[in-house]
Amino acid sequence: MARVNFDAQLQAVLQQAGQASGPYDARLKTLRDIAQSLQRNLTAAPPNGQKIELTVTVEPGHSLNLGQQFNVMCSIAWRPFQSPLFRAYIPPSGDPVHFDFYGEQMVAANGDDEMQERVLDFIRQPDVANRLLTLRQMAAH
Repeated sequence: MARVNFDAQLQAVLQQAGQASGPYDARLKTLRDIAQSLQRNLTAAPPNGQKIELTVTVEPGHSLNLGQQFNVMCSIAWRPFQSPLFRAYIPPSGDPVHFDFYGEQMVAANGDDEMQERVLDFIRQPDVANRLLTLRQMAAH
């Protein structure tokens, strides 16, 4: 048997995957933009004499049939606190992105505009909006 050059083959596989990931990368960028917007809005205009140290990040999770899982996480730097806001699953083709907001039923979105609208629909829920405001209060110091 011929010996396989694992490093060379691995490099070729990763290079090929990187070339075919345009739509996937676009959806991941949109998800990151959503997280940045959440962080910007939650940390804007802190109470006098205080600052709000809250970060919203996109963390990779498991790879599933629906696609690569990404957890949108909220963290408070000065407290030992980290909490998932929601999960998104991005398939290699980029669409549809599936959101898991409540752990019960997936919500699909095709394209950037639908992704943003699904997240806004989620945040419009009073319990979600109140949770975000509570996190903002917890992060103020």
